[in-house]
Amino acid sequence: MREFEQKRKLKKRIYSKFTTFILIIILIFLVHGSVGILFKKVKSSHDLRVAEEKFEALKEKEENLNNKIAYLNSGVGKEEIARDKFSLVKEGEKTVVILDDETDLEIIIEEKGVIESFWQRIADLFSF
Repeated sequence: MREFEQKRKLKKRIYSKFTTFILIIILIFLVHGSVGILFKKVKSSHDLRVAEEKFEALKEKEENLNNKIAYLNSGVGKEEIARDKFSLVKEGEKTVVILDDETDLEIIIEEKGVIESFWQRIADLFSF
């Protein structure tokens, strides 16, 4: 009989309102922590996707820049840069210069050569 009474007291304590309340509070904390971890996982997955997309874009940009560098290191690329930045021309070529004026546009065509034309002009000055 004593065993029966002891089991009954134990069940009373386990199924009491206070114990149930404490267990519910513990359950709420556990669920709250699990939900927080779930949200962090979803956010980190999203951040990972965004970082991978940026990485792919940067890899493409790097590839394009490496191709440009290779092109500019070639003879054709160097010639193009020299023509664009310094208005250099090959011997016998003509350049077109467009002057912007308020009244009208004038087009001046000049014949420019490299160093040989400069020496040619000096020789023409002294020749009769």
